Amino acid sequence: MEKRELRSNYIIAFINLFLFLIFFCFSYSLTKELVKTFRLNDAIKIWVLFLGLSFPFIFYTFIVDLNNAYEKVQHFFFRGTFLNLVIPSILIILLVGYFIFPKMFNISFNRNMFLFLGSFSFAAHLVFAARETKSASFTGFINYFLSMTMIYIFILFLFGVYLLIGYDYSLKTVIINGTKNGFSLIKEIILQLFP
Repeated sequence: MEKRELRSNYIIAFINLFLFLIFFCFSYSLTKELVKTFRLNDAIKIWVLFLGLSFPFIFYTFIVDLNNAYEKVQHFFFRGTFLNLVIPSILIILLVGYFIFPKMFNISFNRNMFLFLGSFSFAAHLVFAARETKSASFTGFINYFLSMTMIYIFILFLFGVYLLIGYDYSLKTVIINGTKNGFSLIKEIILQLFP
């Protein structure tokens, strides 16, 4: 009985590993396409984006662990574990705030601060989700990779929607080209593995 359970756990882990590799190809291609689009857009300062993405890691490493505070904010808005992991509440608040307040009060906003805060909350949520989903077992580790890749793709999409408020670019084109490139990458991997 126990041997049968162990075997089925490894079969599930193998399926999850396969799914992870597929989703990873898409996450890589979508990220690459989004960064390429940002590099071509002169209004978007890439260094501010990367500073915002790296700042949570600097905070976590050298200053203070933000995870407890971030977890309290997440639990304030979402009670369920799934919603806590998938929906970045601070990014949603920033999205709504930057969308509504400039229109209501007829004011402009600093795009560099907009980009920094969005990328900071994007990275902070990924760290939060990674800590919440980590596991010590082999099958848990594979599930962790699969979960984090799927969460990353969804949060990347939300981040892309957030950036539409401050910058003019085509998210639809990013998604279409990223998906095409993801399929091409999967095809290349399959051809390398099974010539």
